[in-house]
Amino acid sequence: MAKCWMNFSKQKICIFLISVCLASPLKAESLVIYAASSTINVVQEVSKIFQQQHSVKIRTSFASSGTLAKQIALGAPAQVFLSANPLWMDYLEDKNMLIPGSKLNLLSNRLVIVAPKDQGFLVQWSQEFDLSKAFQGKFSIGHPDYVPAGFYAKEALTYFNWWSPLQTRIVAAQDVRAALIFVERNEVEMGIVYESDAMISKHVKILGRFPEKSHSPIVYPIALISAGEKLSPMASQYLLFLQSLQALEIYRKNKFGFVQK
Repeated sequence: MAKCWMNFSKQKICIFLISVCLASPLKAESLVIYAASSTINVVQEVSKIFQQQHSVKIRTSFASSGTLAKQIALGAPAQVFLSANPLWMDYLEDKNMLIPGSKLNLLSNRLVIVAPKDQGFLVQWSQEFDLSKAFQGKFSIGHPDYVPAGFYAKEALTYFNWWSPLQTRIVAAQDVRAALIFVERNEVEMGIVYESDAMISKHVKILGRFPEKSHSPIVYPIALISAGEKLSPMASQYLLFLQSLQALEIYRKNKFGFVQK
């Protein structure tokens, strides 16, 4: 009797295990992307297509490049990092956290002055023009100490001798999208953001584009990260897909430039 009960119990256990296996499909491979906040739209769009074409689940984290780089340096589980400027990528490379040979420049962008839709003023791209007198209130930029858009804004304002007279009127944002939101909500009279961010907003207008000579080239490097979670074999394929013609069309649609190799 005991023997029969044991056989019956084993049978029940086997059936239970089989049912669990049938009910639980194999877990999709996971790929973790850390990307600058200005790339939210393009990264989400290309990632959606990549997921449809491959058996992989993509998880994303967006913030300022400086914030993300510091998180990665502290062990955050990023497998791919897309930065809004080379400095933060170099920061991780100096810490030997990049897969050798994986780093490349992927995107470019333009720096623009924006104002709320129903406001604005004439901007003259001349060192003789006093921007501080063209408007009375405050203006927003990414924090110049760690947000790339803030770096470029400070460079451009300094080039035209506008930084010193405007410095006390800055609203420093945690990332470029936050700087844009301040303008959208009419909380500031103007902001300096990327063209790609300005183009997605229905609540701001572009007053002008900074001449490219006024600041460092706006370049977005990308690389595979050697720390954090075990690197997915899909990471290299994802990197290649970001350089495909299909991805290129998405960049153009969102007003990003594609850095030619």
